[in-house]
This record gives sequence, C-alpha cells and structure tokens, in this order.
Amino acid sequence: MLILMIFTVLGIFLIGLGIWIQKRAYGKHSVEVEAECIEVVHEDYKTGVSSSGYTYMPDTKRPVYKYWYNGQYYTSAPMLRSNRKGYRPEYGKCRIRINPDHPEKVYSSERKYAAIILILIGSLYLLMVLIMSVVLWKIGLLDLMRWV
Repeated sequence: MLILMIFTVLGIFLIGLGIWIQKRAYGKHSVEVEAECIEVVHEDYKTGVSSSGYTYMPDTKRPVYKYWYNGQYYTSAPMLRSNRKGYRPEYGKCRIRINPDHPEKVYSSERKYAAIILILIGSLYLLMVLIMSVVLWKIGLLDLMRWV
C-alpha cells in the first residue's frame, strides 16, 4: 500500500514538474525574439564535484545567440546543453525564447524534450500504480473500499 502511494505521489510530482518546465519556457515568463546563432559550442561536459557523483556527457552542443530586446543587444546561450542525436542547432537567423524579466536568459529548445520525458515517466508511474492496484485487488490483497 505504501509503495503504491509513494509511486502515486512521485508520478504526480513528475507530471507537475514537466508541466511547470513547459509553462515557464512557453508561458508568461517567456517571449519569442529574432536572433542569430553565431556559434555552436561542442564539448564534453561533466557535472558534479567528485568522481563518484558526476555525470559525463560526451559531445554536447550549446548554441550561442545574439539578439536585440527592448533596445539592447545581448549575446547569450541557454544553460541546458544536449548530446541528443537529433539535436543539431544551426547557424544563422532563428527565433528563440527568452525570459522578459531577465533578457540575458535564453530558454533551450531542449526543455520541451525534458518536460515530455518527465511527463511520460510520471504517467508511467501512475499507470503502474493503476495496474498494480487492479492486480492486488483481483488477488484479494487490496481492499479498494479502504482507499475511498
């Protein structure tokens, strides 16, 4: 019972986090601007401070943009890097999303994939809880009336 409740809460949390990430990047905290991709930084990326607690990502890509917003010129890159096989930022004119309160902050287009993954994992957790609840109820180990 406890494990089902933990997975339910975790699933709801992951779905909520994914929705929040999407809303932040495409909601009122975001504005689309004309930009130019002037560089794509290719590098191996390592996070963390100790050898046992770091994540290593080979050949990440991180585009650098220049753009105007509210009469001021900015050169910035999104914080999020990616080594996803289908991620190929291209040089030249493009449209990007920035935070209007902090115009130097560029939202990565990869945020939508991160949000989709979180929502998918959260949904799978909830589906797993539903399946396990039905299985446990069918074999008589779960009294659904106690949940209501």
